[in-house]
Amino acid sequence: MNESDDEPIIPVGGRLITIDILRGLAILWVVVYHLWVGSGEHFVIQLPRVYYERFGERLREGDAIAALTAFTDLVFRLGYNGVTIFMILSGMSLTISAMRSPRPISLLRWYPLRLRKLLIPYWVAWCLYLATLATVALYRIHADGGTFSHNFQYLGLSHNMDFGRARAGLLIIPRAFDARYLAAPSPTLWFVVVLVQYYLLFPLLLPLLRRVGSVPFTAMALAVSVAASAWLISDYGSLAARANWWRMWCPFRLFEFGIGMVIGYAMVEHPRALRRAFSPTPAVMALIVLGLGMHTWGSWIDVHSGYWDAISYQLVAAGFAALLLAVVVARPGSILTSPPLRLIAWIGTISYAVLIVNESFLYLSYYFVIYGYQWSVGWWFFIVVLYVPLTVILAYPLAVVLGLVPKPSRPSAGILAATP
Repeated sequence: MNESDDEPIIPVGGRLITIDILRGLAILWVVVYHLWVGSGEHFVIQLPRVYYERFGERLREGDAIAALTAFTDLVFRLGYNGVTIFMILSGMSLTISAMRSPRPISLLRWYPLRLRKLLIPYWVAWCLYLATLATVALYRIHADGGTFSHNFQYLGLSHNMDFGRARAGLLIIPRAFDARYLAAPSPTLWFVVVLVQYYLLFPLLLPLLRRVGSVPFTAMALAVSVAASAWLISDYGSLAARANWWRMWCPFRLFEFGIGMVIGYAMVEHPRALRRAFSPTPAVMALIVLGLGMHTWGSWIDVHSGYWDAISYQLVAAGFAALLLAVVVARPGSILTSPPLRLIAWIGTISYAVLIVNESFLYLSYYFVIYGYQWSVGWWFFIVVLYVPLTVILAYPLAVVLGLVPKPSRPSAGILAATP
């Protein structure tokens, strides 16, 4: 047996760079997806299956440039899956942190700590988004006239800002009950509603996982998500008929968080078994093929597939779980510790702040498109020089102020830092 197979997956220092890399890739995928959607105001975003079919057609035609364009459109179209990766990693990190902590979870300490780190940045994002609207409104008064109230209310995304929408964003919970408030400030942080529910459930789910084990726990989470989705299809005809329910309420997507918890549990309880099982190249390749296959199958299923749609998202989550498992059990070699991936890992550590800052730049991008400035020199300057670089650069000081930058792990503590 190779002695290196007995190396622990999680280093003694406690922080696993692969998790940070994956979180960084996920948040960049979401940022690019938002930009792609915003830049496509002139066409209708199709179901993922359409982009798979288009890519296949271009390959059969033998047109390399067209095939490459179709492939990038497919990758960008699937960018919303970055949230799925984020949720899986949240379940994984929270479980590793809790299981490696020398102290049991204290609800009186855990809930305030976790919810404060999640909600205070959310409310800062709410303020920044409204401040961005106010700034653009002042500019519109100077450019085109009109009242501040009129210019402030117009969101440019077929919505109008009003007191109800602002209140729903501030209070968070109303966003889960009314589809009108899905785009309430801050629109891209809708997933915070789901994370709040996962954080509330986690102290109850972890003892259950420890008691019943990985397989029954995975089956339970899968059954809850499939049953909830099947009920929605049965009563309303499709998941799309109540898309805000499916997106916002944890029973419909519990499997993503649960499978992340299971991976984290296995990394702490059975690290050497995981390393021995998935270190060989054939095993890694099998995980990658399995993950891509399940993700593609799940993405191919849509609202026209009837009850099959109840398992579509679970297949997507399972596919990502297989791919993430192939990455996290890998030894950090020269590739994983190269400067580009270290940069992505650094972005991963401040991913929440990146998304908060990006909200304002995203709104400005929509502004360019709405007023016909897309593809202009100013638009390209904004996208290339400002949009992504400044999003990342400005995110760091915000993360420092909000306490979102992870502290260096102490070897004696042996705890993996978990970020929201």
